[in-house]
Parts: sequence; structure tokens; C-alpha cells
Amino acid sequence: MITMHRWTIATILSAGLLSLPACAVVSENVSRDPLRGGYPGYAVEYVDAMPSPGKGLAAGTSVRFEIKVRYLLQRAEKGTLELTFEDDSQRRLQPSGGDVTLEIQRCRWTPATLSKTVEIPGGTSELYLVIPLTPEGDRDPRGALRLRYPVVRSQ
Repeated sequence: MITMHRWTIATILSAGLLSLPACAVVSENVSRDPLRGGYPGYAVEYVDAMPSPGKGLAAGTSVRFEIKVRYLLQRAEKGTLELTFEDDSQRRLQPSGGDVTLEIQRCRWTPATLSKTVEIPGGTSELYLVIPLTPEGDRDPRGALRLRYPVVRSQ
């Protein structure tokens, strides 16, 4: 006779019988790129953003973004935390004045605020704010934070 047990996802996860994929999703509008190969010795996590991810932005308008994150750097003595912009085809956009770059030092969880005013581009249906943490000497950072904003036509 086969005995079957009812297991909830929480029970399975807490028992270590299943692990979630390395791509963390906070909501449909906030995600993190996959951490290939496990914990890389650094991380960046979403705390808050103004405007809120998922809020429609009118093409051609200027919007000030203020992104609050927390980060951890144990892999290297120094690194950079950036705020970059991409369109719906993952093409990197070049806002006036360039991207925002914050030089950081080895640390445990530390808060940071990255802000930038940009003109919302036309010709794209979505704008992504991408926040990678790059340890010194690393050419392919993993686990970048991605915030999604739909772009709507201005009236």
C-alpha cells in the first residue's frame, strides 16, 4: 500500500526538499537576474522606489527616479553599484549626464539611494532600470536588480 502525504510548498521549502530558481522575483515589476553557480559573494536587494515599479510613464516627460536598495560586498575590497537604463529590447539607453555610479567598499548589508532625472523615451513600450553590483575585477556581474516601468504615449 502506498501512503501519500499532503505537503505544502512552505513545508517542502523549509524541509530543504526543493529550492527555488536563482532568479528572485519581488513582484512582476521587480526582479533579479539569475545567480548562476550560487552565491557569488555580493548582492543587491530592492527596498523601495519612487515612482513605484509598474507605474506607467508618459513618453517625452521628465521623471525623477529615486531607488533605495541595500547591498553586500564580500568578494572584493571595492566595487561599483550602478543605475542604468534599458528599453524593452534590452538596449542600454544613455540618459543625459550618463548613468549613476556609486563607488563602494567591502561591507555587510548597507543601504544606498540612487537617483536620476531622465526623459522617458518614445518608441519603446517598457523602460527598465537595471542596478548591477560589480566587484572590482569582475567583468560579468550576476544578480542585477531590474525594475520595470510601462511607457505610455503622452496625450
